[in-house]
Amino acid sequence: MFMKMFLAGVLCCLMGASGMAVGQERASSEPLPVETADVARLVRAKVPWTWLLKDPDAGTAVVTADQLSQARAIRRIAKLARSRSLDDDVRYTRLRNALDDAALAELARLDLERQITISDTAREAYLASHPGRYDQYRLRHIYIATNGARDGSNRSDGQARTIAEEIKARLASGEQFEALASQYSDDTATAAQGGELSVLLGAYMARPFLDAVRGRKEGFVTSPVRGDEGYHLIRIDQHIPATATSASYQIDQDIIAERLPSLIDAALAQAARPDVANR
Repeated sequence: MFMKMFLAGVLCCLMGASGMAVGQERASSEPLPVETADVARLVRAKVPWTWLLKDPDAGTAVVTADQLSQARAIRRIAKLARSRSLDDDVRYTRLRNALDDAALAELARLDLERQITISDTAREAYLASHPGRYDQYRLRHIYIATNGARDGSNRSDGQARTIAEEIKARLASGEQFEALASQYSDDTATAAQGGELSVLLGAYMARPFLDAVRGRKEGFVTSPVRGDEGYHLIRIDQHIPATATSASYQIDQDIIAERLPSLIDAALAQAARPDVANR
């Protein structure tokens, strides 16, 4: 439960978070052209195009026996479809066109991404302007739910907060965090481990939780932090500060995400110029 709320979406679909954001438009009741509607459905499906199109590394190149079996099954069914002339079906043509548009758009995005160069100085500045975002935290928590407590009961916001504050007071008087987590935490997935969580990157933590632990010393226990469905007491077991070197990949991805939309806008404007369009 805590992890569900703690991870802030962990990254959107790569296509949706990149160049496709150029045309961020509000939802409209106007009917979309068929071709655009088909692409919109692909976006909604959150297909990770980037990972499909980038050169695979040693880790992503390996496929499991189950994945190979599924791939072979798809190819056999596709062969059956062709034998029945389903490749002449208008639905196939629409889907293929939508897939072509999405794949070409992603290739264009990747091509523009390669134009972005990031200096060590830029990484250092970005790290300094985002304190805690790239640090790693080893945490424990005690979760007091408003809905879905261990015994199946529901609590009001006030009741949940009161329980959390009472536990905080017991911790302050010297009782062990692990024991209280085991006894009271409504996160049954971590309670048995004394509330222990996986190591978390600041960037993947919901803002209230990051604000509560950022800049605190190891061993610090927060006051009750309100989550979506209850309160959390969080203890910092370990804090590993990031450097521009250790967090270079994550920093680069964030800088690229910020710079890319303007590059795409400029490229689209350039492509729309009559002297370019008529070439």
